[in-house]
Amino acid sequence: MKRVLIAAVAATALAAAVLAPGGASAQTAPEGTNLLHGIPGVPVDVYVDGTATFEGLQPGASQDLSGSAGTTLSNIEIFDAGADPLADTPLLTAASLSIPGTGHNSVVVHLDESGTPKISAYVNNATQTGEGVGRITIRHAAAAGPVDLVLTNGDRPLVGLTNGGSQEFGPAEGSYDVQLAEAGTGLIPGTATTVQSTEGVNLIVYAVGPADGISYINESIDVGVLAGATTTTDPDATTTTTTTDPNATTTTSTSTSTTTSTSTTTTAPVAVPVAVNTGSPLDNPVSLTLIVIALGALVVTGGALVARRRV
Repeated sequence: MKRVLIAAVAATALAAAVLAPGGASAQTAPEGTNLLHGIPGVPVDVYVDGTATFEGLQPGASQDLSGSAGTTLSNIEIFDAGADPLADTPLLTAASLSIPGTGHNSVVVHLDESGTPKISAYVNNATQTGEGVGRITIRHAAAAGPVDLVLTNGDRPLVGLTNGGSQEFGPAEGSYDVQLAEAGTGLIPGTATTVQSTEGVNLIVYAVGPADGISYINESIDVGVLAGATTTTDPDATTTTTTTDPNATTTTSTSTSTTTSTSTTTTAPVAVPVAVNTGSPLDNPVSLTLIVIALGALVVTGGALVARRRV
């Protein structure tokens, strides 16, 4: 009888240890909102409802807006740095901007396709990556028409990216030499750059500036790694484009990109998208509960049989 009780207590203790909050499998998704200045060569002052909130913000710099999470900023005006807000005309005005209360987000001041300053807001993908793969997000914030992202081997993992849009893919860890091309046509001179894919990181790359002088701003988010997630060589894997107007609703469209995993001798390995997890991972609490209950039942049953035989 004592052995039966000991077995039952051990099973209960195991369940409590595995399911306790803050265990090794638990990870909180990053949250916050960043303001990024994506107009090259133009330092700015940012005013909110008549008050200078950020002064002398340099191109490529960012500011944390997380303290305003869940609120709406009103009467946003962006001036050339040092301008007189009572006498000078702002580069950009926005009636209001709602700062999400949850998730990880980015608000970017940049140029639209015609070269006019605008604000775009994005919800960043903060889900974990698979093992051995990173996440590369490319955002079109330049005064240019639709573009494709081209790898050194000629593959185009992201296609038809329009101004204000965002697309992502999940390449294996490593450095990738990439370049922009006009959608469906030739490469754009001067747009070559190198991006680094890192396990557990969403690297967001903003293409900014005029069409004849596109440059890049990077934003890096640590999202963590989902154990057991794999990669796929599905040539019909899809990427998602999301564009958010601060004064309108979010619109989402899905485009298909052809990305195939093959062996290569180039310095940039071929990128493959991360597989979609359509089931519960092994560390899912519900799955663990069922496993622990089953183990506990087996232990108790075994203990009862031993005790019965000794009787």
